[in-house]
Amino acid sequence: MSQEKIERDPEVEKELQRQLEVLRFGVSEITPEDDFVDMLRNSIAKKIPLRVKCGIDPTSSDVHLGHTVPYRKMRQFQDLGHIGVVIIGDYTASIGDPTGKNESRPPLDPNQIKLNAERYMDQVFTVVDPDKTEVCHQTEWFSDASLKDVINWAGQTTVAKLLGHETFRDRLDAGNPLALHELFYPVLQGVDSVFVKADVELGGTDQKFNVLMGRDYQRNNGDRPQVAMLL
Repeated sequence: MSQEKIERDPEVEKELQRQLEVLRFGVSEITPEDDFVDMLRNSIAKKIPLRVKCGIDPTSSDVHLGHTVPYRKMRQFQDLGHIGVVIIGDYTASIGDPTGKNESRPPLDPNQIKLNAERYMDQVFTVVDPDKTEVCHQTEWFSDASLKDVINWAGQTTVAKLLGHETFRDRLDAGNPLALHELFYPVLQGVDSVFVKADVELGGTDQKFNVLMGRDYQRNNGDRPQVAMLL
């Protein structure tokens, strides 16, 4: 969506304030907030819905209450006319999300991942609007990725930055193992945003590092960086 300056229309500004009041409720942080306001204003003025991304790893068959927080926010976006984009992390499920645990998450069987994802979406659709939701699987773009692609993505960040991730740093400081493949989790989550052309990514405050990676990869691709909305 073009980010050029547009003339301030009173009706657009009124709708902007209405949507901001709804979307800011219950949010811990919007980064960068000025970008979000401009993005939302353009969306309203041009009647082009924002693409609001939220990913989920099908590591079990149940959605817990914590998962519903960003999806309830996604539903608010949808009720305001925007598009929800749910990403099934069928690749990153085998890597392990750095969520503060002291050990690597074991790989999952592909059939179990597929079954978990189906059960997940049955539950997620009790919160989000199915008619305004795109469901994407990482296999749609990562299955055909070459080693050259992986090295290119890896070359767009630094080891120092990845080790600045609090969870990675704490594990190393505690003398716990940190496998090389786990460092690719934030990279792959960032690349997801490029493929789905996300405008906003939802996540918990513990996901801030990973969500901001999406901004880096979109910027490197010549796209407008997404906004991080943390709950």
